[in-house]
Amino acid sequence: MKRKLRISFGIVTILSLVFAILFATLVYYQAYSAHVYADLRRSLEFLVDTGELEMMQRRGYQSDYETYRITWMDPDGTVLYDNYVAADLVENQRLQKEVMQGLGTGSGMDKRKAADADVKLYWYAMRLSDGTVARIGVRAKSIWQLFQEGALPLIVIGVVLFAGGLLVGRLLTERVVAPIASLAKHPGEQSDAKIYPEIEPFVKEISKNQVELVKARERQEAFTANITHELKTPLAAISGYAQFLEKGKNSDEEQMHFGREIRKSADHMLLMVDDVLNLSKLDAQAKEPMETEWVDLNEIITTVVNDREPLAAAKKITLKKDGSLVNVKGNGVYLRQLVGNLTDNAIHYSGENTTVWLMTGLQEGRPYLEVRDQGIGIAKEDQEKIFERFYRVNKKESRKRGGTGLGLAIVKEIADMHGAEIQVESEPGVGTTMRVVFAGEGGDGGRVSEN
Repeated sequence: MKRKLRISFGIVTILSLVFAILFATLVYYQAYSAHVYADLRRSLEFLVDTGELEMMQRRGYQSDYETYRITWMDPDGTVLYDNYVAADLVENQRLQKEVMQGLGTGSGMDKRKAADADVKLYWYAMRLSDGTVARIGVRAKSIWQLFQEGALPLIVIGVVLFAGGLLVGRLLTERVVAPIASLAKHPGEQSDAKIYPEIEPFVKEISKNQVELVKARERQEAFTANITHELKTPLAAISGYAQFLEKGKNSDEEQMHFGREIRKSADHMLLMVDDVLNLSKLDAQAKEPMETEWVDLNEIITTVVNDREPLAAAKKITLKKDGSLVNVKGNGVYLRQLVGNLTDNAIHYSGENTTVWLMTGLQEGRPYLEVRDQGIGIAKEDQEKIFERFYRVNKKESRKRGGTGLGLAIVKEIADMHGAEIQVESEPGVGTTMRVVFAGEGGDGGRVSEN
């Protein structure tokens, strides 16, 4: 980046110098031309006012004004006098630009290349009181000659300015790039380098992205470490029980026990893999627009209750549902997964002869769904952490109940995708209420069904 900026500064400096030299030459040439015309006008007025022009005509074409070419002509362009050659040898001048201007407006001027040299001939013509036209001309330098004469000092000045421009460009490049370079060396840290207002949004965006990348990398590393640890436990159990079976000295009852434990460990691994795949899918979905439609929350809890009835009945737990018909804008598949995970969690952590309620409704105009149980509850200090991946309040109890530590993390991801918030109310030994509150009426939120 530094190299590109320096090259850019160098190119800008060179172009600026070229344009500056050309502009200065053009301005000087214009001023030079104006000075030549002014000198010609004064000289011609002097010749006319003093009568010198008439005396020159009487003396013939020889004159003391060898620097100037002086011509006097009739209104029709016929030359009456010329100080370089005999008048009858000079062709008619009626069509010369300066002569036509002089006849028309009283004065005229023009410049054109000399036929015998690489110089310009400057002409100034003036209409006299008797209708005749007097003209004076002089050889002067062309713009190219002026440029050549001033080339050396201009080149010296240009080299000095170019070197100065490169130095300034280098310093400016260092100052512009300093905050970005600091971010590259120390990702996520605040730079002490001065940040120009023009690049401040760019630097802030880079800093923000770096912080997010660092956090993402840390989450990925933690996730990899956690899943490796979580998989080791069932794999170790499977390996241990397989070794016992391999010895072949076990009773039928022991073999059945070992088989059950191997199956339980394998089932736990399958659940773990399934949850990891679900999280990966949700992470990918979060980067793209989600397909949404109006979804009836009451229909979703009815479906989940019907699906979970056998699991609840096996633990002598009653599932109940209640609520109004509430629609939300969302993805039905993900919302069923959210309610299913909350319901599974409630069943796993509730004892026998308890009830799990699934409800829908409006909270201050905002649609919500709720899962409430009479389970073991969650301590206040753990309630903010339970949605972290692999976080367990009681790891031993969680593994005993078959949990993977990812169920509530999946719930949180789905809620975030729908712009919903999760409210937790829990008391150890009493039970837990998980309430997912969606956006309000009028946005991409929900509405009460008219059915």
